[in-house]
Amino acid sequence: MFAGAMFVDLKYLYAAGYASRKSAVEVLFQRARVLYELNGECDTSSVIQSLLLMTYRYEGPEQHKNAQHWISICVSLACKAGTQYNAKQKAADRVLWWCIFTRDRLIALSLQHPPFIKDDMHIPVPVLHYEGEAATSVAECMDGTLAMSKLPNGKA
Repeated sequence: MFAGAMFVDLKYLYAAGYASRKSAVEVLFQRARVLYELNGECDTSSVIQSLLLMTYRYEGPEQHKNAQHWISICVSLACKAGTQYNAKQKAADRVLWWCIFTRDRLIALSLQHPPFIKDDMHIPVPVLHYEGEAATSVAECMDGTLAMSKLPNGKA
């Protein structure tokens, strides 16, 4: 609910008893944080996804538990679970690792800090496959994605 609070029509937030969008996001984030800290979820993949969403909460540069804090835990859990290098992993795990990888890079750029996933860590990044077919390059993946985004009349 925290992640969706930024996109919900204000009338629904008011009806739920929140004074503003900011207060709704704050309350829902605190609830998500407490659930994480109390180990409210035991499925590692769900925890990683939740932590990834929690990185979108900006509390300011002076806050200790900012996006860097949450992405570091996310990377740590993903590495511990083997999300990034399991050869027989599910497609969802490969996509999750790419989400973590790109979010780590975006946070590093925005906060002007080094990323947690270092280039010299020798972590094999799984190749994403398009609809079960092996893709040999990122360009092929992009071609497939662009082909899917075309409307029936051929326009994107």
